[in-house]
Amino acid sequence: MALCKKLPDIGGSNSTCKNASVCQKSEDSGTYTNLGTYDGRTQFVKLEANGFWALFPNGETHKDKNNKTCQLKSYYVFVCDKDSPWIPVIGQPGQPAAASSIPGTPIVTFDNTSCTYNVTVRYSGACFTVTPAAQIAVLSAGSVILILVTVAFATYCIAGVTYNYCTGAEQRNLVPHSEFWEELPVNIREGFRFTFSCCQSTSTKTYEQL
Repeated sequence: MALCKKLPDIGGSNSTCKNASVCQKSEDSGTYTNLGTYDGRTQFVKLEANGFWALFPNGETHKDKNNKTCQLKSYYVFVCDKDSPWIPVIGQPGQPAAASSIPGTPIVTFDNTSCTYNVTVRYSGACFTVTPAAQIAVLSAGSVILILVTVAFATYCIAGVTYNYCTGAEQRNLVPHSEFWEELPVNIREGFRFTFSCCQSTSTKTYEQL
């Protein structure tokens, strides 16, 4: 089998394992059977426990004892076992480059109803911890407006002072629109005074003279 790619040509050009990812060789007849392929869309899904699984569909057509046909597929479960690294067999006769031997004996069953080979393998590479990505802080609309107003006001002050200085304005007049800013506190005070005066009752009680 090959996890993330297709196997090299096995069994000759007429073999059904051509372009397969999971292939089985019969010890009796020496023939090969395509049990599933990797088409680039195969997903490796994390298990709730430490490990992952993968489904290799689109194997060759299979006929059961009742002459019912189905398409073979392989469902692999890789269980975390730190003491089970896959052993490289590079250089051994009949082995493709970068091949590895699965340690121990995988658990293999066949579900005739779903036409699926279920394989459980212990694998040290399945022992991993998923670290969640850091959350990106999103600014609220109010925060964005506050930043824009602050930047605009700072730009206004710096540009205004620079312009007034270059045009020879006196020190007290360097602030842009200095008269407006000088009168602003007075205008605010008068605004509050007017607002509160409107809320107060101005009517007085009078009595008819006898």
